[in-house]
Amino acid sequence: MSDNLRGATEATSGRPSLWLQVTAMFLTALLPVAWLVGRRTAPAARALPSLVSAADQPIPLLQSARALAAKAGPLALPVLPDPGGAYRLSFLPVDPSEPARPPYRLRLEAPGGDDIWQGSWERPGGERARLELLLPGAGLRPGRYALRLEDAAGTVQSFPFVVPERSHP
Repeated sequence: MSDNLRGATEATSGRPSLWLQVTAMFLTALLPVAWLVGRRTAPAARALPSLVSAADQPIPLLQSARALAAKAGPLALPVLPDPGGAYRLSFLPVDPSEPARPPYRLRLEAPGGDDIWQGSWERPGGERARLELLLPGAGLRPGRYALRLEDAAGTVQSFPFVVPERSHP
């Protein structure tokens, strides 16, 4: 009888790896639950509504082949009368002479060369209308910016502009 007891003791003492395997399987089973909990705690990104006066005309941006390195100065935006105002910029995303290659990636490049905003646009078939981009003036420091649009083939269009110094009353 003692041989049986000794054999059972040796069998259970040699099974720490089994306990480790069971623990690992249990933790692995909890991973999807933790992922779902994490997904529900972060709010989904969504577009926020913006108010713009209908009397404000959009500012048309012109395409530049050399972007901010062009010899001709980029378009200078007017000073906003209201510090909480916004710039309403208009641009033609697809040159009429070029074939359409959606989807499009839009990036707003800051004076230091960093991207401060980016988005994507899936152009409906055959649409060649102008797009409008609303930029809050409070989030832009004075300097040279470029709106860059890249199509699926890697062709990049650049629309440079300058945000002026704010006037101090």
